[in-house]
Amino acid sequence: LGGEYLVNREMSKRQALDRYEQHTRHCVHCSAALRNFQLLKKVSVAVGALSAVAASFIGPLWALAGLAIAFLTYTVSERFERRLTFTDYIHAHVP
Repeated sequence: LGGEYLVNREMSKRQALDRYEQHTRHCVHCSAALRNFQLLKKVSVAVGALSAVAASFIGPLWALAGLAIAFLTYTVSERFERRLTFTDYIHAHVP
């Protein structure tokens, strides 16, 4: 009886799990976090590129460290960005 009002059967799975449209876009804190993670991704790409270019000046070990930090920062930012926009839910994968 009440469940039919909670679920729009016309929505696709993508629409139903679209966290950006349902929350992030309207929440001041989450939308700011999303912008910050997007900026952090751009900065990490720049740091990685600068580390690669500057390898001959700063030494290969420091360049490798810069590339590793840039990669990790990008990866973490990407993961958080996905959590603020869309996260697929597969019930069988939940412990």
